[in-house]
Amino acid sequence: MYDYGARFYMPDIGRWGVLDPLSELQFKYSPYSYVYGNPLRFNDPTGINGQEGEPKLDPNARGGDNNPAPIQEIVMTSTKPSSLSFMAINNMNAYHASEDRLAAGIRGSKVALVTEKFERNLAFTIGTFMMGGSNLL
Repeated sequence: MYDYGARFYMPDIGRWGVLDPLSELQFKYSPYSYVYGNPLRFNDPTGINGQEGEPKLDPNARGGDNNPAPIQEIVMTSTKPSSLSFMAINNMNAYHASEDRLAAGIRGSKVALVTEKFERNLAFTIGTFMMGGSNLL
């Protein structure tokens, strides 16, 4: 067990061993949670309260909002069957509502809008092909 000042962390189970001392201020989250369940966005070096991660990118730096960097490669892996498969697109509305889509994992990003459009076009194209359409030729 590790002492972080405000709480004790048990790495063998990946949990805090005691309640968050400020848990009464955060009713939405478990008193045993760490950084509001989002360790990519927040950090909590003392175990007391999650804070925005540092440092913030300069919007004019490469990769910032005003100077986007091109993405060289995206690698997608999955541990379960995708909701969009070549043999089983039965309901397009169910696909668009699915949380298995790539765009569902990158919400709130400019990339999500482009990805969403690509996925819709791909689903429409495969769906048309499966129904005997000829727009793939």
